Amino acid sequence: GHDTLHNGVLARPRGRTWRRAALAQLNAGALLGISCGMWLEEHNLHHAYTLRPHADPQFRYFPLWLQSVKEIPHWLAELPSAPLPRRAAWRVVQCLTRVQHLTFLPLAMIVGRYNFLAISWAYALRRRQWADLAAMALHVGWFGAFLWALLPGMSERLLFVAVHYALVGVLHVQLLLSHLCTQQFTADEEAALGVLRFQLATTRNMRTCWWDAWFHGGLEMQIEHHLFPQLPRHRLRAVAPRVKALAARHGIAYLETDFGEAVALCLRQLGRLAVELATVNPLG
Repeated sequence: GHDTLHNGVLARPRGRTWRRAALAQLNAGALLGISCGMWLEEHNLHHAYTLRPHADPQFRYFPLWLQSVKEIPHWLAELPSAPLPRRAAWRVVQCLTRVQHLTFLPLAMIVGRYNFLAISWAYALRRRQWADLAAMALHVGWFGAFLWALLPGMSERLLFVAVHYALVGVLHVQLLLSHLCTQQFTADEEAALGVLRFQLATTRNMRTCWWDAWFHGGLEMQIEHHLFPQLPRHRLRAVAPRVKALAARHGIAYLETDFGEAVALCLRQLGRLAVELATVNPLG
């Protein structure tokens, strides 16, 4: 679904055609149950404004997870203007972020898939995306029939869904780690950096070997994916040496780390940011 929606599967003709749209609805809508329109809108903005504070729709986690101090003014702007409600709302925000390093993994794994499905349905219904709704309804139909035929009772079916969605949530964690706790830039800072420096500063790769690359679904090469979004995932590793050489030539850091190391790094950073947020006065 990801490569199809990026126009990275069919070579010709170029542009968005009915063949690409149908393949996208099959992969993303019917098989995975997500709205193609919602995903395209959010993901295209994510590629254009990667981690820009409060502008990247796939990394707006107010009031759960603070990613950098640059987000604090935007978070304050979300609060009520009256002093008492403003203080009360900020107290709730501080309580949530105080444990953000503890809630990150459970929420990403347990809630991530349900949230993805919910926002897909909400978007498609609100925008009257009939093709998306039809494809997602087909997903509900075949998945429900599969569960009904596979398992004898409702408790077993619900348990299967819970375990299945939690395991899919591991992929949500991997995608979050590809950007979380790197650097955030404003629009002016992005323009001053240029595309290459900006994308390498806001993205990290997951270092894998022959036996665990499958675990990441081919999306462990996020640096190359962000530089060449229409390149299919099985070709990303082939261009990585060229990207590394280009980064070295220009003195740009190329972030690449193990999955466990990335988790530990992000949890430490989230804990540190929680302490910084605790000292902010919402009334200025």
